[in-house]
Amino acid sequence: MAQFHWVYVGDSGKHYKVGLFHGDRTGHLLIHCNARIMLYDFHVREPKSYSFFLEEELCEIDLEQRDDRFYYTFNINKSADTPRNRVRKATEKLHWRQSAIFFGSLVACVALAVILFLRFDKKQDEVKRGQILSGSHKTELGKIEAIEVNDDVLEVSFAYRAKGQVQRNTTALPLTPYQTLEHGMPLETGDEFLVAYARENPDVGYIDFNQPSEPQINLYFRKAVTKHTILHPELRPRQINCLANAAFSLKGIEGLADFYFQDTPVEENPEHNELTFNRLVRDLPFQKLAKDCALE
Repeated sequence: MAQFHWVYVGDSGKHYKVGLFHGDRTGHLLIHCNARIMLYDFHVREPKSYSFFLEEELCEIDLEQRDDRFYYTFNINKSADTPRNRVRKATEKLHWRQSAIFFGSLVACVALAVILFLRFDKKQDEVKRGQILSGSHKTELGKIEAIEVNDDVLEVSFAYRAKGQVQRNTTALPLTPYQTLEHGMPLETGDEFLVAYARENPDVGYIDFNQPSEPQINLYFRKAVTKHTILHPELRPRQINCLANAAFSLKGIEGLADFYFQDTPVEENPEHNELTFNRLVRDLPFQKLAKDCALE
């Protein structure tokens, strides 16, 4: 299993953690960003390129094969005709003119690089979400039926009802500590999330792990409360519920994840752990809410 990671810092200052998994046995390839699936391809056994946008930058991951081995590179395409590149070219041209005036020399204009457009053969699973959300679609609650680890990838089976029938589908997620999702809580069988499916083709469904059902959010809340109760038996149940409510109101499900993993070392779970929990409860906004909880 080939695994590679890159970190891209956007113009906004946000960090994007781009990762790649490429199975030696199956050839299945997965590209993710900040623990969210971006591209998924099957049986990739020859050189290929994949492209996607991070903010306004067109990014590329190229697969090159040499002597039965694959090599992977992450690049920013600065030549394609994108809004960001048009601004970049205009800025570069302005700087060139300013430099020419400053140094008192006239330099002939040089044509910028020839605009290249990337063309890729995309398989159905790569564009499933785009096909669904760009066309006529419906939404329904889906339930996780099975979770399996295969080549360091979580293969997730889920079911949902469409047009009076139960539809079943699968998706893949990068393997993370404790099988956590982007919001930090672990994924388990029976969990419920919103599924979007094509109106004319209901067996094509995309499950959105960032949109749990209300009962699922309540389940996350109970898990956070249970963990805090075990670790802090001196607190009253109403007080613990109040503290968990404060965490949820400030950080949403990520706040509940900080409560749930409050006794987990940083090296085991870098995203939610004892450090993030202590940082949360020591922040001034949480301290203000916690004062009311002390009266419960």
